[in-house]
Amino acid sequence: MSEGSRLPHLQRPYYQAQEPIPTPTLAPQPKPIQKEQKLQTETLPRPLNRQDDHLGVFTAIGQLPPSPDSLFSVKEQGLSNPRILRFTMNSIPTEMSMCSNIGIPLAAVWQPLAELSTDDEQIQKIESAPFRCTRCLAYVNAFFKFTDSGRKCICNICGLSLDSPEVYMRDRASKPELYSGTYDFKAPADYSNRPIQVPLFLFVVDVSTPALQLRIIHQVIASIRNILDSLPYPDKTLIGIITFDNSIQIYKIAANGELIEIVMTDVDDPFISESVSGCCYNAQNDKEKFDALLYKLSEWSFPNANKQSLSVGGVLHAIKEYLLKNRGGRVLFFTSQSGTIGKHVIPQKQEFKPMHNEREKAYLPADNYLQLGQDCCAEDICVDIFACTHQTINSASLAALCSQTGGDFYYYPAFQVEADGEKLYYQIVRILTRQQGSQVVMRARCSNGLAVDYYIGKYKRKGPVEMEAACIDSDKSIVVIIKYDEKLNEANEFFLQCAMLYTNTQGERLIRISNGKLFSTRSIPNILKAADIDTIANVVVKISAQNIFEMPLNIIRENWHNSIIKLLIAHRQSLGDNDFSKILVPETLKLLPLYCNSALKQSALTLSVIPIDQRINSLYNILSISVYSSRLLLYPKIYSIGDIQSQSHQPGTFSNNTILILPRLVGDSHEYLKSDGIYLINNGEILVIYIGKDASNELIYNIWGFDSPQDLFNNVDYWPITDNGNEENEKVLNIIQDVRVRNPSAYSSICMFFEGLSGDDRIIKKMLVEDNSASELAYGDFLMRVHKVVLNKISRND
Repeated sequence: MSEGSRLPHLQRPYYQAQEPIPTPTLAPQPKPIQKEQKLQTETLPRPLNRQDDHLGVFTAIGQLPPSPDSLFSVKEQGLSNPRILRFTMNSIPTEMSMCSNIGIPLAAVWQPLAELSTDDEQIQKIESAPFRCTRCLAYVNAFFKFTDSGRKCICNICGLSLDSPEVYMRDRASKPELYSGTYDFKAPADYSNRPIQVPLFLFVVDVSTPALQLRIIHQVIASIRNILDSLPYPDKTLIGIITFDNSIQIYKIAANGELIEIVMTDVDDPFISESVSGCCYNAQNDKEKFDALLYKLSEWSFPNANKQSLSVGGVLHAIKEYLLKNRGGRVLFFTSQSGTIGKHVIPQKQEFKPMHNEREKAYLPADNYLQLGQDCCAEDICVDIFACTHQTINSASLAALCSQTGGDFYYYPAFQVEADGEKLYYQIVRILTRQQGSQVVMRARCSNGLAVDYYIGKYKRKGPVEMEAACIDSDKSIVVIIKYDEKLNEANEFFLQCAMLYTNTQGERLIRISNGKLFSTRSIPNILKAADIDTIANVVVKISAQNIFEMPLNIIRENWHNSIIKLLIAHRQSLGDNDFSKILVPETLKLLPLYCNSALKQSALTLSVIPIDQRINSLYNILSISVYSSRLLLYPKIYSIGDIQSQSHQPGTFSNNTILILPRLVGDSHEYLKSDGIYLINNGEILVIYIGKDASNELIYNIWGFDSPQDLFNNVDYWPITDNGNEENEKVLNIIQDVRVRNPSAYSSICMFFEGLSGDDRIIKKMLVEDNSASELAYGDFLMRVHKVVLNKISRND
């Protein structure tokens, strides 16, 4: 083990020299007195590489996948792009007990529609009928072994010998399915009895009196109008809008240009009299007509608005039964409340103080909303709910409904259109423009000796081994947890194949295939060298989030702590290192304690008192988060833009290969945010510009045009950075644009924070994940505590 793979020495504060703890022997000896130890926090491992250098071409043959936030291109050689498929371990133990002993789950994170780099080898579509194994039903791939001059082949998943189709008896080198890791087959007609779904986006907006006061409808209409010209396939896309309060309203434009409101007043069983053709418009052919409707609606005063509102479930039930039945589509639902009248009314979840040592029933959804979500999925209806509210709502039920369909729950507490409108707009843009598939059925297959245990994600279970969802998009990932059916032979290859039947936005029915390969070994050092820290963190945080519905939070947190302790013990024992003054962590997994400590500070898993809606929102966001997004969530990037001129690598300018150079990164702690600095903080969802109280007046002037941080703070309307032709201004604009483009999901909105002036610092504290909180340890203290537990366990075992 090289010295560079160990964490720094633990310095004892009152002694220059360190006396090693005696190695335990068989003879009983008194335990040495443990003196308080203190970490040099500045030397702890952090992901502070700038990631603006191109790493070259990745082939996945004998290589660990690059960091998900790095710049690289991929040439697939039988294995899927790591943006699509990543494993927690690329070398796996020969038996399940070894997995348990090292505290790392065997799993894969599959993101079937992940966005690829323009330099990546793109996914090819195969027009011929898919060739499959007749026993395990695996699809042909690069690891099928062809014998007898191509007349026979052996399935790499189950080992069955098959007769090869004639197309594979010659010219196999030109077949994408035999050299790529990810590819699409055109689905035969008999693979699905559903009619092909044309993309449809239906906006359903709350116009009750409380919602009108929040101006939700006006922000939604403005967002739709701005995005109409940017829809990917407008000629194939339908888009519509309806509203509701204590009734459901549909709108039309009369021949004289006036707005006609059609009101459906049945409360107990809401009915929608119009068909899709009466409510929705083709985004290309009917664009002018729909834009005119939106314009009239933006000026409509909603004179009959009622304070009471139909329940969310009641409105969705009506849409499912009378508007989108046997048709499907994506529903974007905007509400200020759960609803108090009509069908599927659910009680408001009252705020409570969680016990953490017992299962919390408050996290569980209402049964009728679970069933409604499953019914929507069966009708190919995907639901996204935007809760723009100033009250506690039943987010447990609403989020579960969305998740059952493959949709998302977006929570805006204390919604204000001035503060939240930009973020809401970008999320709508993302939903309407990202790659997505509908009518989705998914499953994974493993080589003999391994099997799929269960999945984690946003879907509806279909039988014992399959998942289905009304929609899946480029931001969604699925975790495949793998179990052992038997002990594996050492030094063998094992395979995972994930398959997804879906309809793309162009109306084609396709089967997407992704392939991965693993190697078996009994060597713990080899297992740890081939472990992927970012995938492990993603999987474990998802397991923890899913378990919160079944077990107490204390147990979940303890399980993660124990997995870290098992890893450190197994690693130390594999090295035979008895120098207990060091914390030994595998080089590939040196960030795991940091990620664990950060994850346990997230709203979903913290012991702090968190509003229930905020906790539920965090839980469901985690369930489908990508590996790239979880890296930014667990350790946000903080760029020091306040010293862009003094940094020798010239951040904000372009290198020779046209890649923008980013500023240096600093640690996620108040310790590294200097009062004379300006920082850009990015957690993948929002960007925060942090301005120190003593920040350079000259730089403030060059970027914003104001004389001091105080002057800028007093002029809210000028906080957005505009182009003023100044060099520093141009560099900062370049940096913000580049960070936004690189972010894995929605185009991030920007918040401003002024040290000593901005009153609410909760968002900053949330992003500074190394610092302690009311209930959580700081990074260094957490690592110190884990180390002490490791030493105690080793001492007891000896």
